[in-house]
Amino acid sequence: MSRSSITPLPSRPRPRTEPASPEEPAGFGIASTLLPVRLVLQWGESVSGALFLRKAPAPQREPETVGARLNEPDARFLPFAAAGRVELVRLAAVAYLEHAGELPEVARLRELGAAAEPVEIELLTGETVEGELLAIARPDRRRLSDLLNRGETFLPLVSSGRVLFVNRDAMARVRGRE
Repeated sequence: MSRSSITPLPSRPRPRTEPASPEEPAGFGIASTLLPVRLVLQWGESVSGALFLRKAPAPQREPETVGARLNEPDARFLPFAAAGRVELVRLAAVAYLEHAGELPEVARLRELGAAAEPVEIELLTGETVEGELLAIARPDRRRLSDLLNRGETFLPLVSSGRVLFVNRDAMARVRGRE
């Protein structure tokens, strides 16, 4: 029986985990901005930190939005800065992402005439969240069931000066409100 030994790899420079400013690229070498958010995971754990959003790659393009980042078709992990470190959080583990304040993408949805359905959502975490569920939908597809059965995994919910992107797979029950 032969014994194998493990040879250490040569050391590499470690990526910077704490950006000098919110505008500086951090961690993975992609020009990005940091958006302060709170993640609530499926088992109820809450983590405050910052979400990496890609800067606009060209002058005519807009920077990445939270909804686009969370609903990117091939994405499985979310780059997230917390406690001075860069982590990769599995998207399927996220119940919702919360940002205190308004986001430009919410204003844009409203400008485009998005359906705004008042709802109460019971989550698998045991929490209940309330607000307006926003989605661009055809006039004949604006029922609550239509909005919930769309392709996006994370749905924007606007509530009391904050925006939540709720993982549809973390929803146990949804009720319309008047």
